[in-house]
Amino acid sequence: MGEVTDLLHGEQFVCRTRAHWARFLGACLGLALAATLALVAAWVAFLVALTLALVELARRWWTTRGVEYRVTTRRVIDASPGRPVAMRIVDITRITVEQNPWGKLLDFGTISLEDQRGGKIVMKTVARPAAVRGYVQDQIEADAGSVYNRALHRPRVNARQPF
Repeated sequence: MGEVTDLLHGEQFVCRTRAHWARFLGACLGLALAATLALVAAWVAFLVALTLALVELARRWWTTRGVEYRVTTRRVIDASPGRPVAMRIVDITRITVEQNPWGKLLDFGTISLEDQRGGKIVMKTVARPAAVRGYVQDQIEADAGSVYNRALHRPRVNARQPF
């Protein structure tokens, strides 16, 4: 996992989330198909389906193994391997949560954060996206109430919206 553990003065971790297990659903369905082929079809088809499913499972595990997102009192951090990125809470201007029907059923989705400078953090297949958005929104509101930001008349981020 990318190490962005150096906290700023007075900063604290609020929440940490990882990729949802739903990223592995396609590979698991492939394993189920391979098991079905073993019962009703030739062994060659079973071995091909099993090999493909295991390769897909390994690929998804490799790309997901270190994905982690952190919310602190001052920043949102994408601590994924090789590309840790941090966005300051005071710079966030838009929070978008997208969930498809499966995402609503299994409680996962994509969160997009945009800042004033055009930067963007996209958190894909995040577990409990509404809760993570709530944590970010709470930190934005807490920061907007600080004496420093009231003096700057910082614009408010969009209010919480139902899915």
